[in-house]
Amino acid sequence: MAIPYARDLNREQLAVVQGGDGPCLVLAGAGTGKTRTITYRVAYLLEQGVAPGRILLVTFTNKAAREMLRRVELLMGARPQGLWGGTFHHVGHALLRRYGSRIGIPPSFTILDADDNAELLKAVMAASGRGKKSDQYFPAPDVVENLISFAANSGRPLPELILEWLPRHADKTPELLRIAAAYEQRKRERNVVSFDDLLAFWLRILRERPEVREKLGGKFDYILIDEYQDTNRLQGMIVEELARGAKNVLVVGDDAQSIYAFRAATVENIMRFPEVFPGARTFRLVQNYRSTQAILDLANAVIICNRRQFEKELRTVRGRGSTPELIGCADNREEARFIVDRVLEFHSEGETLLESAVLFRAAYHGMQIELELQKRGVPYIIRGGIRFFEQAHIKDVVAYLRVVANPLDELAWQRMLKMEEGIGDKTAAVIVEKLIHNAPPPPLTLRGGAADNPPLKIRGGAGGVMKSEAGLAKVLRRVDHLKTVPQVDKMISYVLEAFYADYAQAQFENATERLEDLEQLALFAASYEKLEEFLADATLSEGFRGDRAAATPQDADKEYLVLSTIHQAKGLEWKNVFVVGLVDGQFPHHKSRARREELEEERRLFYVAITRARERLYLTYPLTSLAALGTAIHQPSLFVRELDPELYQEIRNEETVIEYAD
Repeated sequence: MAIPYARDLNREQLAVVQGGDGPCLVLAGAGTGKTRTITYRVAYLLEQGVAPGRILLVTFTNKAAREMLRRVELLMGARPQGLWGGTFHHVGHALLRRYGSRIGIPPSFTILDADDNAELLKAVMAASGRGKKSDQYFPAPDVVENLISFAANSGRPLPELILEWLPRHADKTPELLRIAAAYEQRKRERNVVSFDDLLAFWLRILRERPEVREKLGGKFDYILIDEYQDTNRLQGMIVEELARGAKNVLVVGDDAQSIYAFRAATVENIMRFPEVFPGARTFRLVQNYRSTQAILDLANAVIICNRRQFEKELRTVRGRGSTPELIGCADNREEARFIVDRVLEFHSEGETLLESAVLFRAAYHGMQIELELQKRGVPYIIRGGIRFFEQAHIKDVVAYLRVVANPLDELAWQRMLKMEEGIGDKTAAVIVEKLIHNAPPPPLTLRGGAADNPPLKIRGGAGGVMKSEAGLAKVLRRVDHLKTVPQVDKMISYVLEAFYADYAQAQFENATERLEDLEQLALFAASYEKLEEFLADATLSEGFRGDRAAATPQDADKEYLVLSTIHQAKGLEWKNVFVVGLVDGQFPHHKSRARREELEEERRLFYVAITRARERLYLTYPLTSLAALGTAIHQPSLFVRELDPELYQEIRNEETVIEYAD
């Protein structure tokens, strides 16, 4: 029985399915049935007699590949045997097994999973005298691994990335380059490959072995690639090489949803497709099945401000709907109260909490909302992440404040000590026992000093002893200084300045974002007069296990509100969406204003947030917040100010009216 394409597809989708020969670019707007279109295209080719083994379908996740193949099977009534479908890495693995020997990779190679790869790099760093516990201020293995991976996927030189990402460690560039070279050599000696190698070697085969490239070009009559806006430079070069031998290459994506530059994805792959493939046909899917027209009008107006884009205007079949609202709240607390009030209002009207989501650009934007939800017993989850006060960098800094408030806090002492060179779990436990209980175990003896914070003599190897004693002395000096700092926010700032900024850059691959969280934590803490009150809120937030607010995604029979970064929300949708923290300088981030490419990606991020909403959209921002020099008065985001006010309804959630000056 033939598939009724004209009945099942709209005009735009049908044009792609039946006319997608040659090089084709399909610009699929948000909610326009991209997956459906690709699935029907594969089914159409099979119905036209194309052998399954002549089709290559590349997706970004195994889940997406399985879903597309399942849908093809339902359409065809049988699973197409021999069809090549999977992620870039999946396909690269299959091809490397078959052709890797052409570039010196034995077919018996094994693939390193994430844990194995990390362990191998740690071993390489240890052999070079780095990566040990006593080396906290040299870039950690996770940071080095991320640098090497990003360089491979982006095609950018490693020294350039070190200078950009780790400016405090630029002097270590020669040593980091030696570690990277030793890591590559160790993999070759052990006949193992990383995930990145699967792509790098695939490209190398295509470039160095033209007979293989021609063979693959002849093998695949049709190449279809999903989510092309999320491909990195390495993947883009693979596609270009494959297409030199294949006549029919169809890529599907949406330049307006390219938001993963931090993962090495580049919007240039999709933007340059018509240049790389002269004569390529461009299709546009703009019939949206998710959102109301009022929401889409706002989204269309946002993205049109980007200079580097393929213009398209989304339209819907769902009617006009309610006008999006822009809500200016007195401050962050009022913003949180407004959102929780509105969510509970929807709930009282019969909606489940799962119908709503709160989206933000950065984790700290959700901090005040988390506290408000916890105080009011509303269950929630942080999608794809950890609650704000449970994150390692927050707990690291708060540990210092906990010890000032309670010198007997053993866990806080241990956390502080273990951040120092030469102090591991065992040494930290011994020191804490002495500091708190004044009952010296064998490795410790007293060295004369102040009665309230006695310095300690640590026995052991000479080098380790010196580092441990030095680390302990630093911790004690910081704690003594913090006792003299009256304001909670100044205490946090001191810990950052004293050592934690350098420590974080060496320990975390996303140190910039974490340090921004801590800067915002300091601003948040400025509203607390007493340290104990701040710690109570932070600790209650961290310890909500077993309470109503401790819902997890696995609780399928429970309700919970979703809090999510916009990056984590891509591909999802909710009836009601709150986009929060729309303060100029925060969203878009003030650093993005210097480069058009970064500003345009921030605008695409805002576009993605808007297009997650089906029926109701709320854009919120605080009118004021505490700042280092007093109270800061905010204006709404540039992305809001550049819009026609007719596209949204502006509401002030407080009495004060503030005039803004551009």
